[in-house]
Amino acid sequence: MADTSRPVPPATSKEKELPPPNNLTGTLSQLNVPCASGAVPPTPSSGNSVTAPLDVALPPQSESLELTVVQRLSDRLLSESISKRMLASGYQMMRPLGEGTYGTVWLAVEENTGIHVAIKFFAHGTGQQWQMLQDEVRQLAVLDDANGIVHLKDVVADADPPYYIMSYADGGSLAQRLEKGPMPLKESLHIFREVVQALAYVHAHGVRHCDLKPGNILLDSLGRPLVADFGQAHLSNDATPALGTFFYMAPEQADLGHKIPDTRWDVYGLGALFYAMLTGQPPRKDLALSGELSGTVELDHRLRRYREGISSTPTPTAHRRLPGMDKALAAIIDGCLELDPKKRIASAETILHALEKRRVRQRQLPLLAYGLAAPLLVILLMALAGLVMFNQEIEESKKTLQKQVLDGDKVMAQLLANGMEIGLKRRITNLQKLLKGESGMQLRDMIVAETAKRRASGMPQVNVDEQMKRWMELAAKDIGIDTTFSGLSAADADGFVIMNVYWDDANPLYVAPEHEKIWAQNWSWRDWFSGRGNQPRDERYAPVSTPHISQPILSKEKGRGVLLYVTVPVTDADNKVVGVLAGVLTWKDFSRWHENVMIDNGKIVIFNQRGQALKHQTSGHDDVEAVIEKAGDSNPPYLDRELVDRLKPNPLPNECESFDDPFQTDQKDEGGHRLAGYKFFNPNDAELDADGPLGAQWGVIVEHKKEEVLAPVGDLGQFMVRDGLWMLIAAGALSGGVWAGLIWLLRREERLGHG
Repeated sequence: MADTSRPVPPATSKEKELPPPNNLTGTLSQLNVPCASGAVPPTPSSGNSVTAPLDVALPPQSESLELTVVQRLSDRLLSESISKRMLASGYQMMRPLGEGTYGTVWLAVEENTGIHVAIKFFAHGTGQQWQMLQDEVRQLAVLDDANGIVHLKDVVADADPPYYIMSYADGGSLAQRLEKGPMPLKESLHIFREVVQALAYVHAHGVRHCDLKPGNILLDSLGRPLVADFGQAHLSNDATPALGTFFYMAPEQADLGHKIPDTRWDVYGLGALFYAMLTGQPPRKDLALSGELSGTVELDHRLRRYREGISSTPTPTAHRRLPGMDKALAAIIDGCLELDPKKRIASAETILHALEKRRVRQRQLPLLAYGLAAPLLVILLMALAGLVMFNQEIEESKKTLQKQVLDGDKVMAQLLANGMEIGLKRRITNLQKLLKGESGMQLRDMIVAETAKRRASGMPQVNVDEQMKRWMELAAKDIGIDTTFSGLSAADADGFVIMNVYWDDANPLYVAPEHEKIWAQNWSWRDWFSGRGNQPRDERYAPVSTPHISQPILSKEKGRGVLLYVTVPVTDADNKVVGVLAGVLTWKDFSRWHENVMIDNGKIVIFNQRGQALKHQTSGHDDVEAVIEKAGDSNPPYLDRELVDRLKPNPLPNECESFDDPFQTDQKDEGGHRLAGYKFFNPNDAELDADGPLGAQWGVIVEHKKEEVLAPVGDLGQFMVRDGLWMLIAAGALSGGVWAGLIWLLRREERLGHG
């Protein structure tokens, strides 16, 4: 990057170094020493004068072209007859480093120590300009003990020409470093901070540099910056013009009027310096404006155009897009580069405070973030652990509740099955008692006689004779058959009814007139007679040989409902079956004892050995009469055979965790989601029904919808999760509030600490 500071480098820099003269021969023109007017004397080869660069604003100077003392010095240096050591006592001149506005700078070695120094000779100028040089010397003397500033070693004012000796920075200037391109943010910030620290010291001693730019920042061998060239520096009470370098100079500084120098001038220069290190160019530099300034000779006009030009250029933003740039640092740069001095950062000390505040916050940020994140992470981990444990507990609770329901269903199913088994077995026993002793012989004799009569005449019996009535009265009185059945029927071995009697409270023993027509029919096809289930009517079937309980029949007599026949065979002396005796069982009366058994949110299913449903408490199947009426009494609904087979081999007896109810008609209920406790029983140990799908097994199932059973646990889980989330949010908010308060206190301490 080309430096726009001055036509020649600052006093102690190495930029634009002049090559050492060969054999120290040549003329003053070869040293390119500028005259007081800023022009370079013509070289022998060109014969033309060279105009000085116009990108620097300087105070008006004398137009005299007289050779000054320093020019004579240069001629003496080029003369082989004069030794170099005579120019500065005790120092060996090595080579010229460059030229400034009022003199030339040489690299020299102190003869006693071998330390390299820079010697600035006052090459030319008026008495007023010599006074300016003395001012620079005095200012360097005031700042001699400061870090980050070129140190003054000695002053020889009575020499010819006068000179002063400064420390030598062998790392070159910042301008030379920027010729390689922009610098990394970390390196730029390090240099910027040290320059700001130096300027804060300068300002504290009442000095304003007034010409900060890359060319005036030197670098030592370790890369540490040194502020140099205090030629434009002013004391805080000096109102003479102090012009800096275009695009590094604050707009209000670019004025030839008398103004007290302001620390905000240097603040703008610091911002421009930092911006140039980051981007490679000074802020608000415009090529058109640069060309106009270079093409204008009149100084006051140049300064006015500079003020107008940078005021109309966009606010610099290139620094904000750099990698690693944060808002706080960008705000510091923006605050330095404010065009309005009232809005600009007030001093280098204020910049230091801002940088320190940023540094502290950056150091605090990870700690605060950790302090905020750690409790939240702990809370989150605890919440996750709690959620895992909670889910485990919920699952355990579901299993426990499910087990309790299954256990209850098993107990209830067992109670119902035991009750039904006892009731049916008692009725079989009562019928068998009727067939023993004298009453049994009488019934057998009557059946044999009526069968012979019917076969001989070809005419079936049409009513119960007096002998049969007496037998029935005896049975009801002695055996109490009327307490267990609502009627009795007897049929011969061919399937013809010879007795069909009912009783109730109003009629202890009667034959319903509408039943008289049954006498003329053959009933061997009925399940209660043959035990084979209802068969085609045109076939003849043998009677049962063991006790049998028929499939349900829907009575056509009003009010009787579903009937079951408990049938026992009637045999002669040779144990030949001559007929059957069937007790008529009204299901409604028989099941009255468990009709009031209530299962919370559950259902009871009772099925016989054929898998036919006798009871099913579910939608559309609460009324057994409706069930059989739908299917027809010849085809009552069956429980699925495969389902019943699946119940038996369960790991735990008499329970199933995924029962699929085949009678479920609720379309919203998807099968396989029921808990079921069940119990199989056999009311007739002697019956072996090969045609039935279950053999002699009856069964009771008590079932619950799994979803309804586990719903309270699920609701409790949702409630606890919701409350847990609120507690987590509250804990996070509380933690955030505590840390927000802590951050506020830290910021308050920062503000109090900075006044």
